[in-house]
Order: sequence, then C-alpha cells, then structure tokens
Amino acid sequence: MKRKIDELCTAIAWQLSDEKAYNLPKLCMDYGLQEKVEDGNEVEAFKSKRLYVLQRLGYKSDDFIISLAQRLIIDFDSDVVGNDLNDYLDGEYFKISIVTRQNISRELDLIKGESSNTPIYKLDKNFIIFIEALLNTDSNIGGTAEEVADKLNQHLIKDGYRLIAEIDKYERSIYKCIIEDGVSGKVKNIIFAANGPKPEIVLSDALSNNILIVKNNEYCLVYDRTITVNGLKWVDLVKWWSEKNGIERNADCAENLLKRLRSSLPLSSPPEI
Repeated sequence: MKRKIDELCTAIAWQLSDEKAYNLPKLCMDYGLQEKVEDGNEVEAFKSKRLYVLQRLGYKSDDFIISLAQRLIIDFDSDVVGNDLNDYLDGEYFKISIVTRQNISRELDLIKGESSNTPIYKLDKNFIIFIEALLNTDSNIGGTAEEVADKLNQHLIKDGYRLIAEIDKYERSIYKCIIEDGVSGKVKNIIFAANGPKPEIVLSDALSNNILIVKNNEYCLVYDRTITVNGLKWVDLVKWWSEKNGIERNADCAENLLKRLRSSLPLSSPPEI
C-alpha cells in the first residue's frame, strides 16, 4: 500500500523535474537532497529527472520531506506539491474547501453559459487570484460584478471567506476576497490552559468587550487570532504557537504545544488528558 509520504515525494519530484537536467544536481544540493554535485550526476539526471529526485528523497526523513515541500510551495508557488502536503497540515493550503470550489465552478458555468475552466485544485492564493481577476476584468461574465460576487459569496461564506468591493483612486469597484469573521464581531477572549493559579480578568471596555488579565497571566495562554466559521483547528494552534515562540513549525513544535496543554490538566483526570 502506498504511503501518503510517497505521494508527497512524487509531487516534489514532478515539481523539481521542471528544472533543466543540467541544473537539477545543483538544485538538489541547494535543497539538501545531496551534499555536493558529483561526476555522473548530470548524466543520471538526463536519463530521468523525476527518478533522480526520487532516489535522493528515499534517504530522507518524513520531517525533511514535509519541510522541503513547504519550501517548494513558497519558491515555486507549487499547486501540485500543495495538494499532497495539504493532508499533513489539516487543510492549510485549501481552507477554501474542494466542495466550495466545485460549487463555485458550477455557478460560474451557469452564469457564463459555458465552461469557466475554474482551477479547482489550485492553492488558495491562486484560486482567489482567479476569482478576483474574473470580477475585476471588463469581460462579460454573464451579469454585473456585484451580482456575480453575491452568488459566489453564498458558497465562500461557508468556508469563512467573502468577496467585497473597494473603491480605487479611479472610482472603480475592485473586488477582493477576504477572510470573514466567524461570528458577529471578533472572537478575542480565548484564554485557556492555565497551569497555575487561574487568571483574574476584568472588563476594561464594556462597549467593545475588551478584557484585561490583571493577575496570573503568566500561567495561561491567550489565542489572539481571528476565528472563522471553520472554527479553531489544531493546525491554527500550532502555527500560532510557532510564531509566538519563534520556533520552526514542525512535528517537534506540535509536540511542544501538546506538552504545554497537558501541563494544565489534573493528573487525576485521565479523560481530560
């Protein structure tokens, strides 16, 4: 049975095989797949660029492969790698779900009366670029941009996104896809995992519902990011934890957060642990 990590390796190999064969050994060295370029590497790469990469990936750990995949998404804006890496990061690159994308594609087909060629399996950023470009061009899309945006928003809102119109300096309406807050107003009072005395909290501004921790704040965690309609996911917590502590987001980072959360639980409560 093929493992998920093997599928990710295949995606990485396909991405790197776009490079010229004579450049591939140097590229593999730059990405840590080999220590140096040796005699015969170029000839080997010319035989099969994909197999050249796969052979070197076979000696690497899962953590290395996942980290490499993350670099390739940044360096190459790689949709193919993003699709396979997505499973490891709980939907980070596809927060706009495949179901929503398919519904939007069908909606656009109906609006245009023809195939819209919607890029369903693109990274979120590339999918959003496609939608925004569609609304912000002068081409006939089967209705006004406002009408089309309203129809697409019926699907996007389910994943916590919304198309809004902003007026540019030429008095034109320019549509942007933004992350929508999950509830009316921003959730900003998530205080949790106290591993010492409970925090003492006061309401500092009743109108805006701002709070202030006046005592024991060193024993608790405060999640200060936007919560969308998707809720708060583990991948969101790990990302927040890595940035909060200035550490690399990987399996060790997730384990570190898990230990911190467990430290707040009473040893006498196995179900909570």
